[in-house]
Amino acid sequence: MNKFYGKIELLGKEYSYVVIGYEMIIIDSKEDILKTHKIAQITNRWLKTKINEGKRLIVKLSYKHAGENALIMNIIAFFSIFDMSKFFIEFKQYEIPKRKDEIHKITYVSDVLDYFFRPKGYKDFVSNLIESFHDDVKLKKGNFKHYSFNYNNKNFVMYFGILNEYKRDNRFVFDIHSLLIIECDENIELDEVYKISVYVKTFLALVSNKRKVYFDEIKINRPYGGNEYKPGYFYLNQGKKENINYCHTLEYNDVEDNIQKIMDKIIENDVLFILLFQYDTNYIKTIDIINICAAFECQFKETYSEFKCQYRKIYPEFKCRFFKTCARLNKNKVSLRQKIEYALADFEKFYQQTSTQHVKIEYDFKEDYKEMPSRIVYARNMLAHGDKKTDNKNFQINDDVLTDTILLRAIIYFMIFKSIDMNPTNIMKCIRKFTRFHF
Repeated sequence: MNKFYGKIELLGKEYSYVVIGYEMIIIDSKEDILKTHKIAQITNRWLKTKINEGKRLIVKLSYKHAGENALIMNIIAFFSIFDMSKFFIEFKQYEIPKRKDEIHKITYVSDVLDYFFRPKGYKDFVSNLIESFHDDVKLKKGNFKHYSFNYNNKNFVMYFGILNEYKRDNRFVFDIHSLLIIECDENIELDEVYKISVYVKTFLALVSNKRKVYFDEIKINRPYGGNEYKPGYFYLNQGKKENINYCHTLEYNDVEDNIQKIMDKIIENDVLFILLFQYDTNYIKTIDIINICAAFECQFKETYSEFKCQYRKIYPEFKCRFFKTCARLNKNKVSLRQKIEYALADFEKFYQQTSTQHVKIEYDFKEDYKEMPSRIVYARNMLAHGDKKTDNKNFQINDDVLTDTILLRAIIYFMIFKSIDMNPTNIMKCIRKFTRFHF
């Protein structure tokens, strides 16, 4: 748990503060700030603080509540900077050269990355990493791909690596973990670090099929950031950590050639990721039915942009009776059930063309999968709008409807990967991570 104390200047006056976890207690500040209605002037912006031990904190706060004469603030995120000019080892003083107060490198550590980034030759790579270790931190970039993306008119480079740290107090002294590293030639502002961290979280959620993912560390200008820039750590208020299921995590080798396009879609907000994942890992809830349908409609527009023309060809009997009626009523759209039926038919065709005779949708998901569109849409409509005739009293959610969300989520992943031109064989490998058998 984070524990700090020091001084912070707010609106021209200095206050003492204590940080415990992601809560900051600003002492003797209630009268000056809360009662004078100035709380908006200190929230949702980066504030510099003074701290002991050669560190500085820069925090972004939101209001929580007030104590007797103190403000208790939630910490949205904070940046801990190492700002020492000298240090002592065995009573000897060593000077630290001056470093620039800029950010050019962000390194992410997460258990999702440990499961995801196991490239070809991973075992030999790690073995060589240990064998060549010489009492120092070793970072191996290998010949892994580099990806670039633009954000806020700046060009960023992203790549993966494997870090080996020597930790004497561990039972196994080598601490090996995978990293995701982002670099920029220009200075990265703190708001940009925060937003990029959100993008990386979304990427990790996508590859782990999990709504809540966790950063173990966010390192700034390290490892091997050089002596030119001040190192530090960036902290996000992430809540309680949850375990990741390796069986559901995609593999780097399967998406290696498509990571660039995935990141572009995340940054451009082309996928409704917030509704894609199950709300609770251990339970399928009624809210998941509504969410997954919304995520499907969002992705459907991206993948099947020419759907209406295609639908006319596939269902010519609707050409006059359906489409002309919709146009006359100024409702030129197709129902959710028809969209899911169309995507399911494409998904079924993909299975037939890509899988072996022993791999079928009914084996991987459910025997009556063709009933999924009408069943899940009916449940979604009842949950969202209800039924005036029955007043919702007779409507019950059964296991079939709940497990329909798993199949629909797999179809959404299929649509995402299809829209970025992923190799069909790799799509199948990824999709089968969500089946009943996870292989």
